[in-house]
Amino acid sequence: METHNNASQTLFRMVSVRNPKLTETNRINLGFIQRPIGATGFFDQAVKDRLAQSSKMAAMTKAGLSFKTLLGSENEMESGIYAQLLIIGRKISKREILSKDEIKFTKDYYNSLIDPKNKELNKKSIFQIANLWDNLIYQVVTQKDFYVKEAICHILKAIHIGFAQSINKNTELTKFTSEQLVNQGLNATIVLPKELFTEQVDEENISIEKSLTINDEVRLIHDAQKNIEVQNNILAKVALVKLNNELKAIEETYFNQKTKLMILLMLHIKKKYSHYLTN
Repeated sequence: METHNNASQTLFRMVSVRNPKLTETNRINLGFIQRPIGATGFFDQAVKDRLAQSSKMAAMTKAGLSFKTLLGSENEMESGIYAQLLIIGRKISKREILSKDEIKFTKDYYNSLIDPKNKELNKKSIFQIANLWDNLIYQVVTQKDFYVKEAICHILKAIHIGFAQSINKNTELTKFTSEQLVNQGLNATIVLPKELFTEQVDEENISIEKSLTINDEVRLIHDAQKNIEVQNNILAKVALVKLNNELKAIEETYFNQKTKLMILLMLHIKKKYSHYLTN
């Protein structure tokens, strides 16, 4: 049984998100990236309106057929309003060091989303963040586009660094410096909304959480295996591109040096035998 449970978590590990059942919901735990309170959207309504015996996953899958993604492809996102956040988020995922300007950018960006008085997201920003989460949930449920799904994760990770720098410090956080809070945020994992990805059953008037159905788990494991193959292909492609670029650089250096040597040789010959040429 333990092996089966471990297998059911494969999807969440491979797509940069975490099973909500395994995560504490403390908002100030910067080790987790959680959907902000109030940032509900399209799939929350689908779950709310589902038939009595229908599972949440089934309701979201069906709703996904009519969901309109506004973010576009990965290439479109690279030149859209989230372009800089996407660049920063990719560096975070690769565990590359962010520059001071990049860290400052995330802080300034997050500060533009919040009410300066209470330090909470304003109404416009909640709608914007809810749209990002809706798109992420859509990709997780439908497995439509792996690259778009990862891009959204990168963006959310970058926004989280801004949140880490803007959060109101309570007695529990005062012992940490701003740099330490940022470091906690850099290692954060995205948590899928618990209210959407855990099922509820009413047993003798007691609300009990249960895991996904066996069919859901089998489908998720299958999708996770596909994700693994895609990631392996991505890594192989990146390695080949890097190798090709390195070979081109070496080739260019070789021909440049060869050209310089030929010029020097011609000049040497011309100088050595110049008296023959003048006679």
